[in-house]
Amino acid sequence: MSMWQPLGNLRSYLEHHPPTVIFFMCLFSLALTFIGFGVYSKAHYVRNPDITQDWNQILASIAGLKFCVFANETEGDAPSLPLEHTVASPQFVEHNTTVGIPLNSSHSPLASIHLSLLVPLALVERREGRSPANLHALIWGRELGLKGSAGKESLNITLLFYSQPELTNNGSSGKTGSTFTCLRVTAPAYILPQTPHPPACPVNDDQDSDYSPLNAITSTQKNLNPQSTLECYYMKFTPNPSLTVMLSQEERDLAGHHLIMVSACLLSVCGVLCFLGSLPCSKSQRYQGNGLDLKEPLIDS
Repeated sequence: MSMWQPLGNLRSYLEHHPPTVIFFMCLFSLALTFIGFGVYSKAHYVRNPDITQDWNQILASIAGLKFCVFANETEGDAPSLPLEHTVASPQFVEHNTTVGIPLNSSHSPLASIHLSLLVPLALVERREGRSPANLHALIWGRELGLKGSAGKESLNITLLFYSQPELTNNGSSGKTGSTFTCLRVTAPAYILPQTPHPPACPVNDDQDSDYSPLNAITSTQKNLNPQSTLECYYMKFTPNPSLTVMLSQEERDLAGHHLIMVSACLLSVCGVLCFLGSLPCSKSQRYQGNGLDLKEPLIDS
């Protein structure tokens, strides 16, 4: 009776069954990956995958646009916006300023809502020419990365750039100090993220009624008058971690537990495969039990 040699049997089995080796390595790699994800999710903050759009993504999309105004806009001539935007976009009507979007609102989802928010957007300074105090534009939802029916909706936005004078030692105002940006947006409520939003703008709408915004078009919109000169402005965006929805500690613990349990099952399958491969083959047992079968006959028949 031959002795069981698990390592030798396993090695022989793996040498003669390459597909099984590939399958085993895939299972083992997947198990290690799940273990790594499970440990990472328990020790680090993880973004909620159920939230497809948050305010950080909306603001980043706005910062990725190039806002262009006609050169004669500063001379008092209002530019004519593309016809497709003037027809399909809602009028910039006055609404009561709202600092947030109620999650359980009784209003119709198609009703427009007006927000005035303090956002981490900054106008990139230009080498020549002065920067505008505010910009107004009508943009499509698809320009912000929205899909489906939300991408066909239009948003009425106004960006207002403020600067706070720096106080000197004697209390008088000196050179320009810090700056901040406010975003006023009017859009259907259902296309705006139902997630934590930026804080309310510290400046009321009534305080800037004397300033008329510059009407701008984005770089993705078609200029119907190619002979007009466009002056374009860029913005930079600093993500605000508080605007990103993260998984709670309980959710991360549960996700990590599930990942580790799945990886344990995969490792168990790998162990079963190794055990089956270490068993002696019946064919090899038959040849080992009768050594004369492997020898050549002494006398030819």
